[in-house]
Amino acid sequence: MCVIKKNAFFYLLMALGFIATFGLSLGFLSSESIWPDEALYATQARKLAEDPSCLFSPELLEYHPPLFPILLMPGVLAQDDLIGFRIVTNFISMLGLVAAFSLGRRVQGHFLGAFCFLGLAFNYIYLSQAGRILIDNALSVFLMIFMWAWLSLKETNRPVFKVGLALSAAGLILLKSSGILIIPFLFVLMMWEGRGGRIPTLFRQMRGVLAVVLMTAGLTLGWRYLVSGSIFFNLSALRGLHNVEPWWYFVVYLPSLFNPSFLVWIFLLGAMAILWKGDDRSRSILIWFLFMLTAISLPPEKNLRYSALFLPALFLISGKGLLFIREQVFRRRGNPKTTETVILILVLLVFMLDFPKIQMYLIDRETTFIGFPEAGQWINNHVEDDLLVMSGSKRIMDFFSGKALKRHGKDLVELPDSPSVFAEMVRAHRGPCVVEIDFWQNVKKKHWLLRTRPSPEAYLDGMGFQLAKVVVRRFPQLGRPEPKPLIWLFYRPALDQ
Repeated sequence: MCVIKKNAFFYLLMALGFIATFGLSLGFLSSESIWPDEALYATQARKLAEDPSCLFSPELLEYHPPLFPILLMPGVLAQDDLIGFRIVTNFISMLGLVAAFSLGRRVQGHFLGAFCFLGLAFNYIYLSQAGRILIDNALSVFLMIFMWAWLSLKETNRPVFKVGLALSAAGLILLKSSGILIIPFLFVLMMWEGRGGRIPTLFRQMRGVLAVVLMTAGLTLGWRYLVSGSIFFNLSALRGLHNVEPWWYFVVYLPSLFNPSFLVWIFLLGAMAILWKGDDRSRSILIWFLFMLTAISLPPEKNLRYSALFLPALFLISGKGLLFIREQVFRRRGNPKTTETVILILVLLVFMLDFPKIQMYLIDRETTFIGFPEAGQWINNHVEDDLLVMSGSKRIMDFFSGKALKRHGKDLVELPDSPSVFAEMVRAHRGPCVVEIDFWQNVKKKHWLLRTRPSPEAYLDGMGFQLAKVVVRRFPQLGRPEPKPLIWLFYRPALDQ
């Protein structure tokens, strides 16, 4: 209680940041926007809740281990499970802020903890993922717990910290296929800590942790092999099938991870300060940043949300930069606690001034991949025997219409990428058929059906389809009040009729 009173101002600032940012995030719980990856995880969680034996299905283990869908399962208790899943991910992200504060305090006191808390709370990437059914923020949370346990273990060799280290590392492995990176990262940390001839001793002390981590990885890969016949998860990201970018992508876009972007100079100052006069705890954070930056820069596919693997380290290093400024500029002026308070107030003001940009960013993101609940409801209302549904956004449509189709023993299929394959499937199916095409599929390179001349409607009309439903939306908040068609549903009755 005395510690809380002594640092009450830090907690007050964090409470203000928490209310402002997650109040904004919770406002998007009922948004109809849902990305393909979100739909995949939400569908997996729903299926697991209905039938736990799905843990042994190849579909569940195609891309990642099953921990994230398991964590999402309480969301099915909500009247609308989509909102329920988002409540779960928001809760995980809130835990991440607590973990950020605890980790920063472990590295260098309440100031650094409060700064890391505010940095994440007002970060547009972290905020946008908080309201999404995505793994990225969960990865950040487990990584922060892992680093907190590692730094705590360096100070006091207590078994509870070894348990925390082992469980958080195991959690990372079970969350996502890229979580396997925690194994080489742990070895790098151990090599750094054991320099000077202490490596054999350190490995003996850590043999229990290593056994748990390696056993988790082995069991996960073995489970994958037994279920699907291969130890490898879907590696489309490594092959660069979607967002291919050069290896320096994250370095070039490093300033854009900060809002406002000029804070990158504080980060660079913090990195130099750590290299110059940092202690082992600070250098462990720098190793975290450099290792994960390198690891996610190697595969061809890049996305800014993958920065979740090093985002907390980014703000911890930036906080070290502010502490360096305090020590060098204000060390002879006033009380250090007062100086830290003034700096945090200024930081909060900077974040609040940039807050409208974050709001617009989130609003803009909520206008993507929309209209699918309405399209899914139309399909649900028109399900009939032997219905074939071909969808350009299969993952999303499967979430909204998959259950209704399953009751009739049918599955959605992906809209073929080849006109000849599509034509063959349509000719071969004698029953009723629905084709869903949308504005969102293959945004970078539109689907061949959307590029058909003179029009997709004319092409499908020649195959017996009629336009049955158009989903339109207006975007007045973005200055576009005119209706915009987003999703088209075409229907062809059974050929026997």
